[in-house]
Amino acid sequence: MSKIRIMFKLLCLALLLGISLTVVPVALLQADEPPFAGYQIYFSESNAEASPFDRSARGASRFAGFLQQLGADIRILDWRQDVPADADLVVILGPQRDLGADQIARLWHYLINGGSLLLVLDPLEITTDQGTQIIDATRSLGATRGLSQLLWADFGIRGRDDLLLLHADARAAAVGADAPLNLAQTLSLVSDFTTTNLNHDTPITAGVDSSLAFFGARSVEFDATIQPYETVPLVFAAEGYYGESGYASFLADGLAEFDEAADFESEALALAVAFLNPTSSTRLIVIGDRDFATNGGGFQSTPMTSADFTYVSNIQFLINSVAWLLDSEAPVTIPDIAAASATPESTETAPGKRHSSLSSGFARVQ
Repeated sequence: MSKIRIMFKLLCLALLLGISLTVVPVALLQADEPPFAGYQIYFSESNAEASPFDRSARGASRFAGFLQQLGADIRILDWRQDVPADADLVVILGPQRDLGADQIARLWHYLINGGSLLLVLDPLEITTDQGTQIIDATRSLGATRGLSQLLWADFGIRGRDDLLLLHADARAAAVGADAPLNLAQTLSLVSDFTTTNLNHDTPITAGVDSSLAFFGARSVEFDATIQPYETVPLVFAAEGYYGESGYASFLADGLAEFDEAADFESEALALAVAFLNPTSSTRLIVIGDRDFATNGGGFQSTPMTSADFTYVSNIQFLINSVAWLLDSEAPVTIPDIAAASATPESTETAPGKRHSSLSSGFARVQ
């Protein structure tokens, strides 16, 4: 009987030691919790936006993969209902159709009650017909109607109805006087560019040390007058580019001339702008190029199936943007790039976090 008691005591001791050994790693894991853990990020897919689950060049699975690796839960908005109460951030990546009136109403209710939105606009609609790529002027989110009208009236921010093009003299110098080019080649030469013109006085551009790449962008207009809210430009157009308001005709015939009355000079053109309302805690970032965040644009790699990303600064800028929109106080760095190419999974978790602190604001973290 005594032997049985001794064996029982040894077994209990082993179990206690086993329990204590399992408690330590859990505590360490909680201490090293991913910076976006517990946050719910909702993507819109209803208006042909770039999808977080689309692994093609037009999709945004890599962007979403980074966010999930940083701990965020990725979900899809159901526009038949209000934006969920646990939504810490709504992401709308380059819709090809206007948001409907019911969608705008639901989104607006969410925003004015302290919501956060990453809105990525696009001047172009790219479709494929029997293997042929067709580039058209998109009419979604026009500057003077729908969601843009509300954003301008209440937030002082909207996308202009333009396409960033290279001035004629610079274009001629770039392609040569007699170089024959088709429309797709001409469009790529004049509308794809990189820029280092950044506002480095905000946490959103911290660590963005190389050029940001744009692949056909709209400029973003913002109200710089004294208001009860703050609008801060983050990125500006590259030298030699201007906002072409007649870009639809340019797409048709490949010809564009700068019009002083209708077009916009490059020195004043912002490509990304942040908005903060200290009273409601509403946060918004508008970027004027859908492909800035797509697998085949800002998240492209060479080869496409590898994790050798071409524009790491695009990734850093977007991760910083999400961190600021979430008002996350945890330091955020780009996670393991090799593991971020996986398509994210939509999961059910507890309600997300929401911070009321405005300490981060627009002041750069030193």
